[in-house]
Amino acid sequence: MAVVSVKTEAGFGSGFFVSEDGLIITNRHVIRGSELQNKQVEAKFSEADGQLSQWRRSLDLEENRLVRYEQNLRNSWSSLNQAINDPNNRIDPRRLADLQASLQDKSGYAKKWRADYDARRRNFAEQRRKVEKSRQEIFQRNQKLSRQSRFSITLANGSEKSVLLYKISKQLDLALLKLNGYRTPYLQPADSKAITLGQRVFAIGSPLQLNNSVTSGVISSFRDDYVQTNAEIYPGNSGGPLITEKGDVLGVNTMKAITEKYEGLGFAIPISRVYSEFSDFFPR
Repeated sequence: MAVVSVKTEAGFGSGFFVSEDGLIITNRHVIRGSELQNKQVEAKFSEADGQLSQWRRSLDLEENRLVRYEQNLRNSWSSLNQAINDPNNRIDPRRLADLQASLQDKSGYAKKWRADYDARRRNFAEQRRKVEKSRQEIFQRNQKLSRQSRFSITLANGSEKSVLLYKISKQLDLALLKLNGYRTPYLQPADSKAITLGQRVFAIGSPLQLNNSVTSGVISSFRDDYVQTNAEIYPGNSGGPLITEKGDVLGVNTMKAITEKYEGLGFAIPISRVYSEFSDFFPR
């Protein structure tokens, strides 16, 4: 089988051999990460930052109120003790007992408030550390991903091989890898003139690391230089082939990002675009 699973610092995707000397096509976002996902992650971090800022402001305001309450309580105790110790000041015993009971109640309330506030402040600090840790981990992962030039693939028989990155397309969601030292089975391109609407097709890939998972459908349209199909294309199928019933490749499955406005549809980059994009690596 010519379809492989591709492992990167970001996770897993799919790819397939397009030559007998080990050339492999996959998606650029499989190799370098998804720009859309990065934007979504950054948006979530921005949202988290906003929530943390609001949380911190609320805690700061509450702390000011709590500090004033504690200070007023200390002043009240101090005034009461001064009155008790002043020989010239006579306080009715019942009045004194009421004042002491009231201040004791307030002291108990202040103690509980302080304990609850401190616990929420620690929780805030912990959540902020988690956000910063996640941000740092994603940054480091993206840094590694941007420099990664060697990747691990899993063949149909379950064996793992190391492949090199040969080229990344600047315009299309495509990347070219190479397994050196092997003669490999590969997919033949479908005859573009024979492709018709309603033609039965199959999307092959590795969703959830399930090698050679297949979904089926038909060609429903050709939209903006993409082959549109109702065959489900899951994130793990990204980079895998869209093939005909004869096993010829029509295109390269691309992630759901393109299909957000067309729920239930899948899109593939035509195989002809692959050969033109990486023409230096294929015989004319």
